[in-house]
Amino acid sequence: MPEPENETPGAPTAPQPRTGTGSLAILGNGDNFRSMLKVVFGVTLGVLLVGDIFLYSLHQALSARVENQERRIERINQIVDDLLISNANAEKIEKIEQQVNGIDGQVHELTDAIKAQDAKAEKIENSEPDPKKR
Repeated sequence: MPEPENETPGAPTAPQPRTGTGSLAILGNGDNFRSMLKVVFGVTLGVLLVGDIFLYSLHQALSARVENQERRIERINQIVDDLLISNANAEKIEKIEQQVNGIDGQVHELTDAIKAQDAKAEKIENSEPDPKKR
């Protein structure tokens, strides 16, 4: 192994400054590794922040959709309730109409019976001579 020209053989060399401590010194230049770790950590935090923002936006959008769907369901339920009430009212109206038609039929029958009795009474009156006229 060739020795440097300006150093004397056997002379102690100056200790080399350590650039890192612990396990980072084993990897070589610790400053580069630390800066690389800082960059990776910063990028990771940025990705996580963007992910959080995306997930929050997604959560807000889904919450708004759920609220919209709940309002639609409430409106549909109200419409169904109104239709059921209308159906019940229509059935009641049909029953009332049937009763009115029945009463109307009875009134016509009574009117016809009264007319028949009146006609019969008129015939009897016309066919019998007045006792005063005799």
